[in-house]
Amino acid sequence: MPNPNDLNLNAEVVEGDFDNMPTGMSKILPPPQPGIYIFQMPSAEILYNAFETMDDAVQGQRLQIVLEDEAALTLQKTGQPYHAKLNNRTRVMNYRSGAVTVNDMGMLLKALGITPESNTNPGYAQAMLEAGGKTFKGEHGLSTNCSEKRDIYKDGKPVVGTKGCGQKYAHEGYAPRDGGKPVLNIPKEGDQFKLQFDCVCGASLKSWGRLKGFGSVGSKV
Repeated sequence: MPNPNDLNLNAEVVEGDFDNMPTGMSKILPPPQPGIYIFQMPSAEILYNAFETMDDAVQGQRLQIVLEDEAALTLQKTGQPYHAKLNNRTRVMNYRSGAVTVNDMGMLLKALGITPESNTNPGYAQAMLEAGGKTFKGEHGLSTNCSEKRDIYKDGKPVVGTKGCGQKYAHEGYAPRDGGKPVLNIPKEGDQFKLQFDCVCGASLKSWGRLKGFGSVGSKV
């Protein structure tokens, strides 16, 4: 590799305000304990650049909004940033009234009283922009999994060549309806769910936050 003296560098000015330049390091804080919290959406201006598409083998193109870094949600109680990803990929849930097709983006919009002009990706995108700056109640939970696709970590170091066992965890474990492998409970220390713990296979795992339900700020749930 050449050194700077060998590159014949010119003295053209590099644009940008170096004094006010951020380092780019994300502010990732430990997730709170499970519960219902009030969150605030970032502004519509910030949300405008937070979208991405995702391809589903069955449903085709779906829309996802990445609420991370400057586009993170804000926990009103603490001012802490909260990272989340919401999309309009549909799934069937069972309610008292029977089975209903839902998606996380749609449930958030419903809680905020916003209806997409069309049941399409552009319709959902425009509706999410209308949600900018608004507040909502969100049911926050914890989950993680020991990925079979990635090398495990142990004692703070990756174990190269050793993949995870595939075990999933949640703060409320459950048995899948399809008869698959049970989702185990995240262990507790006292009355607090652990944010770091060892999998049954010995791998080191971290608990990650996830939003699993939405409501209006004035609702009782």
